[in-house]
This record gives sequence, structure tokens and C-alpha cells, in this order.
Amino acid sequence: MLVVDDLQWADASSISLLFHLARRIGESSILIVGAYRPADVALGRSGERHPLEGVVNEFKRYYGDIRVHLGQAAVVEGRRFVDAWLDTEPNLLGEGFRQYLYNDLGAGERRLLHGEIAVVLEGLYGDQVEEIAAVAGQLARHFQEAGIAEKAIDYLLQAGRRAVRLSAREGDAAQERAEAAIALSTEQGFPFFLTMGTILRGWALAEQGQREEGISQMRHGLAAYRATGAEWMRPYYLAMMAEAYGKRGQVEEELSVLAEALAVVNNSGARRWEAELHRLKGELLLMQGEDESDTSAGLSTRIEACFRDAESCFQHAIDVARSQSAKSLELQAVMSLSCLLQNHGVYRKGYLPLFALARQPNLEMPAPTP
Repeated sequence: MLVVDDLQWADASSISLLFHLARRIGESSILIVGAYRPADVALGRSGERHPLEGVVNEFKRYYGDIRVHLGQAAVVEGRRFVDAWLDTEPNLLGEGFRQYLYNDLGAGERRLLHGEIAVVLEGLYGDQVEEIAAVAGQLARHFQEAGIAEKAIDYLLQAGRRAVRLSAREGDAAQERAEAAIALSTEQGFPFFLTMGTILRGWALAEQGQREEGISQMRHGLAAYRATGAEWMRPYYLAMMAEAYGKRGQVEEELSVLAEALAVVNNSGARRWEAELHRLKGELLLMQGEDESDTSAGLSTRIEACFRDAESCFQHAIDVARSQSAKSLELQAVMSLSCLLQNHGVYRKGYLPLFALARQPNLEMPAPTP
């Protein structure tokens, strides 16, 4: 069984892959379960029809009405779906168990079951940071239903941070997670988590075009976060704010925030996001160099210096990420360096072999060529 959740946020290529997979399974013993929010799909995307809408219509044409409206379904329809799912494999779950599941399971037992599921999921993924982030939304729900608010908020924030890392398209997802964390933090009286939720919501607003309001919320949240005495996530949040400034064209503010973040890294030893800070600094330097592009013969000394400094930042980011075994941060830095060399390779021919190396797993980067 393949379960794909939150399809309303999937990009067009992923939805297309799901469609072709579903059309090819034929008579295979494979069950694909996709979950999405019809209201979000109905709103469309970027002023156009949502790509999932056409795929759902095609599935209806080929397979009939295979949808189950979980939010609006009557008890009979929900019961039919669960029974069909249980019977996909031989089992001993007889009618007595199913009656108990639907009619006799009390609120206290449900809380205990949610807590047990959450603990099992945590144990399953252990220290695999990226993998556990992928199920952070599920963990948040199970812990919230189990009445363990502190862990629920923590996983809501992890789910929001994962949305930040994935792409700009995840701005609405990050906002939803952040607002859920803010609401639960306020309800339970957790000011520390409230500050992080505020920062995350600010980033989401900025990412969706409300940059002035978003940056204002991030600054407010960062000030409150710092007032708690915490430092370990401050470089990460400063990096988020620097990126928001950059997208608004406020280069000096971005540079100032990055300098503050790197100072925190050096003073506190909180180096988890050091690679990303150097990568962002490189992007900023590169932007400054491109803004001063020279149409006369050759590049000016200042522009060439910007490119060299950006290259050095990207290479340093790669080295730091590799030393920390932070594969996703290493890949981002490699891509930034590759783009620099591809766009300006005429001046740096010694780096051309990097393009082939960048496509290989466990790549070894060449040393800088003067």
C-alpha cells in the first residue's frame, strides 16, 4: 500500500508521476491512497486550475467514483472504507472487533492509542532527522490527540521548518503549521514555542508576497526568542530573515543579518546551519557582482572580486556541510557553486569538470583554481 498525503501541495510533476503510476499498476496487488483537501484544490493554483483536479477526474473516468469524503462521510461510508482496507489482506479481525472499534472505543482509550502510535513512529525513525521531519505532521497530530501538547507543538514547528526547506511553494503549508503551533502554544501557555511559531509564520507571509508584514513578525519573534536566552536555533531563524530581506531587495539589511548570524555561530558554537549561512552570503555577493555587470572589455576588478568571494563562500559551505554529513545543505551549496561556474565559466575554465562531478553521488569537489 502506498499512502500519499497532502496532495493539494504537490507540484505538477509529482502529480503527473502519481497519475502514470496509477494507470500502470493494472491488476497488481497495489493500493494507492491519496489524501487532499478539496477546498484547497478548488481554489486553483496561481490563478489557474489545480493540476490535481484533472487527475482526479481522469481517475473517476477510468475507475469510477473512488473518492471517500472523510470529513463529510456518513458513518456507513466510513465503515465501508475501513472494512475494505482491513480486508485487503487476510486477517482475524472479526465483526466483534470492528463493532468495538466503531462503537465502544472511549476517549481515554483513543488518547492512549494515539500516544502509542506516536511513540512507535518516533522509535521507527530514531535519529534520522530528515526522515522524521517528513512525518512530523502525523506525529504532531498523534501527540495532540494524546494530550501531549509540548511534543505536538515541537513537531508542528518541525513540519513547518521542513516546508521552509522544501520550496517556496510550501509557504502556505508553513503558515498552516505555524498558526497551529501558535494556537496550541497560546492555549497551553508555552511562550518559548510561541516565539518560534511567530518567526515561522512571518517567513511564510514573506514567502507569499506579504514581505513587510512577514519581516516585521520575524523581527518580533526573534526578539522574543532571544529574550528567552535561547541561542541554538537563532542562526537558522536569522538565515530565514536574511533570505526574506534579499527577496525584498534590501541588500544591506540582508548582509547585516547574515553577519549577526555568523557571529552567533562563532560565539555560541551552534554550527548546525553554518553551511547555509555561508551559502546565502555567497548568493548575496554574487547578486552584488551581477548588479555591477560591466559591458566594457572584460570584468572589472570589483566584479571579479565578488565572484571569487562568492565562490569561496560556496566552497566553504560545501566543506562545512560535508564535515557535518548534512547532505541536503551540501547539495544546496553544490548547486549554488555549479550555477556560478556555469554562468561565468568563461572566466573560470578550470572548474568545468565540476559539472560532471556534481551529478555523481558522494562527489568530491575539486580544489579552487586560481
